[in-house]
Amino acid sequence: MNEAVLLKIADILIENEIRWGLGASSMLYFYGLVERARDIDLIVHEDDAERAMNLLRPHALNIKTDDGKGKYATKYFYEMQIDGQDVDLIGGYKILRKGWVYSFPELGRGTLRSIAFEGRELPVTRIEDWYAAYLIMGDPKGRMGTIEAYFAGREIDTQALKDALEQVCDRASDETAIIEKLKKWTHE
Repeated sequence: MNEAVLLKIADILIENEIRWGLGASSMLYFYGLVERARDIDLIVHEDDAERAMNLLRPHALNIKTDDGKGKYATKYFYEMQIDGQDVDLIGGYKILRKGWVYSFPELGRGTLRSIAFEGRELPVTRIEDWYAAYLIMGDPKGRMGTIEAYFAGREIDTQALKDALEQVCDRASDETAIIEKLKKWTHE
């Protein structure tokens, strides 16, 4: 991940009061769980997604929207390059799985953490929310074990995992493997 590009983006989004946080591999990078993030993953509040894209558009090349290829029901998904760095902007993130939809938690109070970086406070989405998302996606990049090792012996946000568990139980009670994995960490 090009840190100069990240700071450029952060300055634009913070200055314009966009509700956002780093997600996916970018988030894992700041937790120290991956050596490098290939792209910058921006999770943006659905209500701010179009405005955020309009702010980044003058800096971006090769802008594409992604139809999800049957894996997502996300409202806003843009792929672009800023100064040679791959950047994804995602608003209203939703995952399709076997006929049901999992909604990633809406950004707001309690769903973001702050990480000090180069004199700025960068918002980072919760690792617990990504644990649930990767679990529901079927762990396409093999990150579940790394996150579980991170969870072991740490105080984690069990409420975030309980919220994910409730959503899965409400929408897909037959997803017993997912339910059991989430229960393990919520102690239910």
